[in-house]
Amino acid sequence: MNIAHSPVQSLSLSTRIPVFSLMRSLWFCCLSLLAFRVSAEVLEYDVFYKDTLSGTQSITLTPSNSTIQVEDQMSLNIKVLFVTVYRYSETCRASFSNGLPLRYEYQISDNGKTSLVVGVQSGDSLKVWKDRKETTIPLDDTRIHSWSLHLDRSLSLVPLPGSVRGPTNMFLLEEGGGISLSIENAGTVNIAAVDKTWSATHVIWHKGKYQDQVWYASALGNLPVRYEHENANGRTLFVLKSIH
Repeated sequence: MNIAHSPVQSLSLSTRIPVFSLMRSLWFCCLSLLAFRVSAEVLEYDVFYKDTLSGTQSITLTPSNSTIQVEDQMSLNIKVLFVTVYRYSETCRASFSNGLPLRYEYQISDNGKTSLVVGVQSGDSLKVWKDRKETTIPLDDTRIHSWSLHLDRSLSLVPLPGSVRGPTNMFLLEEGGGISLSIENAGTVNIAAVDKTWSATHVIWHKGKYQDQVWYASALGNLPVRYEHENANGRTLFVLKSIH
């Protein structure tokens, strides 16, 4: 099966675009698998709205012993007849140790409306402040999170091809809370990214009536080379354009 490098359709201009990261991620546990890496890794993605390149995402992963630092920047600028009708941006700075978030800060600007989510590990809990409202979450409930598959390239929670695992709770850093989802391994496909065609594992994250899809290229150490986020208003497409 071949999947062409063509964007999918339709995102409501009033809908915030979470990156499961993605990369939005969607999108599992042991960050120590990356401890041998000694330099930062930067992933650059193109973001498509309908058939138009409308934004970019940059993810920097910097490992250090048993911890890893993440910096994510994404911006979207949608125009109609050369007039900007919608702007969205987000910045995430986070640190993880042994698969668990130590501290993170998620800043979002959605067409001028701003929000902030901060999480800090405290004992066996994660204290989360979302727009100044505090919540305490058991640390075990954050073990599977929206950055897991970017950080643990072993795809350890992905089931065998043709099977589904779940339901599983996933903690969304950008929301400060969890969702229930099931993970399906849809097999291996050929997919275009970084000016080449790659053999990639196709993973589908089922979230009720909607789903996210991620493609991980084995030749790139299971990097997510393509990601589609879906909600009631349609889909947003992220395509890897460079690694450095």
